[in-house]
Amino acid sequence: MTESDVTAVRGTNSVEETLSLLWEKVHAATELISQLRETRRSLDGRVSKLEQEVTSLKLELQTKEQELKKLRTEYSSLLNSRDNNVFTQEEKENLKNKIRELIAKINSHL
Repeated sequence: MTESDVTAVRGTNSVEETLSLLWEKVHAATELISQLRETRRSLDGRVSKLEQEVTSLKLELQTKEQELKKLRTEYSSLLNSRDNNVFTQEEKENLKNKIRELIAKINSHL
């Protein structure tokens, strides 16, 4: 073998080694990309579930706020009518108890 033949063989080995190394890096990058895509799918699903839960909780809160507003109005009316003696003492107590129970239920849900 001549010196130029040896150089050509070394050059070929070097190219093959470089291509082999490049192939390994491409393969590793492909695996990483695949893992990242799977992680993203998983996180997208979780985000979707959390967004649905937030929407549900907002609706529930809105309902509770409306109920609380209604109870406050009824309570205010009760206090205003107190002076007019529209209700008997027993009716007033029943209404107060009902309002307290409803407020307790609302508070337990908040």
